[in-house]
Amino acid sequence: MQPFRSRHCWECGRCIRKFDHHCFWIGSCVGELNHGKFFLFLLTQTLSEIVALDLAFSAHGQAALDYSDVTNDVLRRQKNHVQTVFVIFIILLFLFTIFTVILGVYHFYLIISGQTTWEHASRSNITYMKPYPVGVLPFYESMRENLWQVFCHGGKVREWQLHQPFDLKEKQGFNWCDNEYYSCC
Repeated sequence: MQPFRSRHCWECGRCIRKFDHHCFWIGSCVGELNHGKFFLFLLTQTLSEIVALDLAFSAHGQAALDYSDVTNDVLRRQKNHVQTVFVIFIILLFLFTIFTVILGVYHFYLIISGQTTWEHASRSNITYMKPYPVGVLPFYESMRENLWQVFCHGGKVREWQLHQPFDLKEKQGFNWCDNEYYSCC
């Protein structure tokens, strides 16, 4: 039997434990043993983009000063070209920074809620998740425990256990009667 939270990745050609997604940016799958590293990658990528934005703004300001007293038409056109390239670069860099920040915030939410991208996005297609109402997280422990499992696993995979519905009812406070699979009547 396939372990809970694992999935076969057609891109990598192997099964991934606690499958999150296949990331074309890193050319590999994000799973149980590298989800924390992927999040740290997003964090460092965001920081490097912020530094690059700062440098680009500084360079743009310096270029404007260097060409402030230009009277020659050729140099004036060159000044306009340089400023256009800087503006395009800054816009693209800003968009990449926004994308990376949003992706980082999303993965932080997934980590503290004990979910993966696959479970969050394809919940209705995962057989063992179907009986649980939307909003019920069967692998949620606590924020602290979820962070510990992602960042301090020691290179060891975990045998994931699916929490029983009545344990989750007390822990997460949902009404088990509001489910398409069970009826209290």
